[in-house]
Amino acid sequence: MVGPSGAGKDSLIQAAAETLAGNRSYVIAQRAITRPADGAREDHEPLSIEEFRARVERDEFMLSWTVYDTHYGIPRSYDELLATGTHVIANVSRTVVGPAVTDFAPARVIQITAPREVLEARLRARADPATAAARLARAVMLPEGIPVTHLLNVGDLSAGAARLVRLLTTAAAA
Repeated sequence: MVGPSGAGKDSLIQAAAETLAGNRSYVIAQRAITRPADGAREDHEPLSIEEFRARVERDEFMLSWTVYDTHYGIPRSYDELLATGTHVIANVSRTVVGPAVTDFAPARVIQITAPREVLEARLRARADPATAAARLARAVMLPEGIPVTHLLNVGDLSAGAARLVRLLTTAAAA
């Protein structure tokens, strides 16, 4: 899963996880992030910058990246699930889509987005004006030649989550 800040990736993934909870063929990757745990945000493994860097050095992440001075990683433990055929759903930066598709084929990229005015409203509700503006200005292009499925996230969360589950389960059946 990729998309700009404010697109609602975490909300859709969490809602889709509830629908897929009984299906052991799907797992949502819990990210390691260098920020404190906060009940208002995604459930993640909080790490200090030092611990994060040490884990990178020990090659404990399948993917890792840095955005806005925050470090993110997908633990290598998900490799084992992929090897058994489990579908691992991960919220990742657009900057690591190329390596993800190459290293974890077959992989599918779903880009969640919303109209600019929706992104602006969502970001202003959760960030100071300077941070919201910086996030809106960030433009990251996906690598050419990688197929991308787009999901427009506007309106009702449950409807968006249902669309996401359909995309995930349809892709798995194909």
